[in-house]
Amino acid sequence: MVELSTLEKGGGGNNLDILPANSTHSGFSQKQNASQANRCPNGNGFTVEIKLNNGNTRYMPDRCDNWNCPYCSVVKARIIAGRLHQAISKYPNWMIKSLTLTVDTNLIPPDIAEKSIPGAWNKLKVAMERKYGKFPFFWVKDYTQNGYIHLHILIITKAWIDENHLNQHYTLGRATVALAGNNMGEVRRTINYFIKRLRTSQVKPGKKRWNSSRSFLPPQYKSAKGSTRVLTIKYDDIVQQMAGQIKTHDSDFIEI
Repeated sequence: MVELSTLEKGGGGNNLDILPANSTHSGFSQKQNASQANRCPNGNGFTVEIKLNNGNTRYMPDRCDNWNCPYCSVVKARIIAGRLHQAISKYPNWMIKSLTLTVDTNLIPPDIAEKSIPGAWNKLKVAMERKYGKFPFFWVKDYTQNGYIHLHILIITKAWIDENHLNQHYTLGRATVALAGNNMGEVRRTINYFIKRLRTSQVKPGKKRWNSSRSFLPPQYKSAKGSTRVLTIKYDDIVQQMAGQIKTHDSDFIEI
């Protein structure tokens, strides 16, 4: 059990570096952030990160890190949105396109479509690379009300994509492509759209919700090794410790 006095070693007072759950982030508005919970309902404590060089401390609520969680899904989506912004900024003279792969519901049952669409996308990607050259991509799974899977794919390329060529090599249904934007406003709206699909997608537990080409997204930020001290404190430990510090006597009780 972690002693409460350990927290005071982080500096306290004005040195606290608290990250509010409703802070603004790329791809999210103030209204969206304010509507979210302040902490994970499934968390059982919090993490304290103490920076060893200056003593600044961050208090971060414990998270279940589940996409079905109303708090954790926002946090995870914010992180991916930020990484997407950074990744796209490396291609200032390229065109951003939105590719959608749907399934022919008259010919393919939902379970077969679920298993087949990853392979169909890989075959299509190979055909596209032969014609247009290699390109970075980011895809998100989404589902219709009838449970049919489809893919939303963000691709970045210098070439105009021929939709007829796509449908010659994609055999599960229909492939459509649209120019997603080439200025910051359009790019932001496109990222918002993909992040919304990411959060609301009814992906089964244990299945991939999204994926990207290798080295496209920058790695998620992590504190440098040896630069911080991380403590994980459970709520139950705090309650037990507080209970041990409180001494009760008969005189403390007032008869009502």
